[in-house]
Amino acid sequence: QAHHRTKSGRLFPVEILANYLAYDDQEYLCAYVRDITERKRAEEVLRESEERFRVVFESAPFGMVVVDAAGTPLRYNRAFQEMLGYSEQELREKDVSEYTHPDDVEDTRRLFAELRQGKRDLYQLDKRYVRKDGEIVWGSLAFTSVRDAQGDVQYLIATVKDITERKQAEEALRDMNVALANAMPGISRLDTSGRYVMVNNIYAQMMGYDPDELIGADWNLTVHPEDRPHALESYERMLSEGTAEFEARGVRKDGTILHKQVLLVRIDDKRGSCSGHHCFMRDITERKQAEQALTSSEERFALALDATSEGLWDWNIATDEMFYSPRWCKALGFDPSEVEPHGRFWESLVHPDDLPRFYEVLNAHFERKTESFECEVRLRTKSGEYRWILDRGRVVGRDEEGKPLRMVGVDVDITERKRAEEQARQLQADLAHMSRVSSMGEMATGLAHELNQPLTVITNYAQGCVRRLKSNAIGPEELGEILGRIATQAQRSSSIIRGLGNLVRKSSAMRFEIDINHCIMEVADLANAEATQHRAKARFELEPNLPLVMADQTQLQQVILNLVQNGCEAIGDTPESRRAVTVRTKQRGDRELEISVSDNGRGISEPLGERLFEPFFTTKAQGIGMGLAISRSIVESHGGRLWATPNRGEGTTFHFTLPIVGGHSGDE
Repeated sequence: QAHHRTKSGRLFPVEILANYLAYDDQEYLCAYVRDITERKRAEEVLRESEERFRVVFESAPFGMVVVDAAGTPLRYNRAFQEMLGYSEQELREKDVSEYTHPDDVEDTRRLFAELRQGKRDLYQLDKRYVRKDGEIVWGSLAFTSVRDAQGDVQYLIATVKDITERKQAEEALRDMNVALANAMPGISRLDTSGRYVMVNNIYAQMMGYDPDELIGADWNLTVHPEDRPHALESYERMLSEGTAEFEARGVRKDGTILHKQVLLVRIDDKRGSCSGHHCFMRDITERKQAEQALTSSEERFALALDATSEGLWDWNIATDEMFYSPRWCKALGFDPSEVEPHGRFWESLVHPDDLPRFYEVLNAHFERKTESFECEVRLRTKSGEYRWILDRGRVVGRDEEGKPLRMVGVDVDITERKRAEEQARQLQADLAHMSRVSSMGEMATGLAHELNQPLTVITNYAQGCVRRLKSNAIGPEELGEILGRIATQAQRSSSIIRGLGNLVRKSSAMRFEIDINHCIMEVADLANAEATQHRAKARFELEPNLPLVMADQTQLQQVILNLVQNGCEAIGDTPESRRAVTVRTKQRGDRELEISVSDNGRGISEPLGERLFEPFFTTKAQGIGMGLAISRSIVESHGGRLWATPNRGEGTTFHFTLPIVGGHSGDE
């Protein structure tokens, strides 16, 4: 390959093929020069189109599977059935590993397990499926979870797009490049009657013959019948003009078809009369397949662009030029003609409060700290309304220094999802508030006893002071001491009432850096009241100097009191001398704290371990089964986890963890 220059000075790419030719006892150097500008342009367009199509195609819904929270598929849509060749009933009877390529089973199971465990909200994976007939199908798999108001996974949705043709086109394009880089042209010579008088080995191999088999054969033998008129026209043009170039289909010896590019060159004898012609041939079958794949890809890209509910964008970073799909414009209420084709227009639509986070995520991707770019921002529509958008993309071109040159991506409107999440958070807060009020009602007897004790002391001290004052039997010093005791008991009563008021008060969730030990001790009186009601003791074994955590103090106190209440109720028939509920805190490594509440009651059986946290599951005669479910949702919303373990001797321990923030202890 090289470049030639036109008369006007423009450079253009060419392919030069040369070979020696013996004729009339002399050797001639024959050169075949072909302009490959269009092929180069087609290859570049193919590369860019395939990249843009990949982004849109992975987001467009084709096959779909609905899976319940336990991992059992509930329904397969028709596109998925047709893609794999199975009926829905046949798919129900199979495990996913039976129609997944063995090399892709492990990644599929691992990512799905992380999704079910809440470690991720979605994942995407290009994987291979095995059809019923044994054929391999490539699919772009995207899994996302749908959660209920408590944040628990209700079911999962998988979308699968058939990207087999894309994979084959990419493979065909790679093979074509290799073929073009290494192939030599086939050369033959024919007489005036159109019969072969000489063929080289490459020409013969392309047609599937031995060279001797073609000598004397008619040229029609190797030309597809439908293309013979076109080949004959080219032959006539060669006779008049000296050369002719054309493309046609050839027929190999085994009957298979190839696409060939042919150059005919007339041969004249010493008198100037035509004595035959040379035929230079190149196999362009792979190029034709790639061009057909490009056409199909462009058509699919246009269909996907029109069908997808997501907005596509393509950013030329070097020139700051932006391409926005019509769907993107429509989603924001703009006509495509109103959208300015540069990056600053998009930036002008982003909510000012979201811009710093947007650029932080974008720069991290530019610096290769992340494999892709993903950020949730609010975009202003033409009407002035802001909508939540999930913006995804990645850099697809860099210069020699690694500087980004081009980026493509999609925008997904997640406004409704955001509203649903806010409603879910509000519902969780309402349920938590109801749970606290319910718990306080159940603890009323213990609280009355706890308040009655200091009030009785206050009454006795006050009546004693009155009697002694009337009889002048008390001095100022002794009177001051008694009044101090009255004040102490009044403060104790006030502390209990204040803690109760904070817990039952309905307020928005607010998180601050807090000392977990201080948080626990603020509700110690309420815990003691609950323990007293069950003729038990509440013990607190708190590790000093623990790091701070970022949390909503009221919500954490609700969890602790709920676990203490459950522990007291589980003590049952344990002798009164040993009836106790113990609250402990400790640090686990450098990242989290553990809080545990232990009782020495009847304990729980292994089968009930995880069921305790299911909504509406309860072992209490009068319970509704929401306390532990709400407690777990509160802990998980703080980035921790809640679980139960049986004690070695008797009773049960409930544990929950909280992530450490800042690394500073409460005393500091």
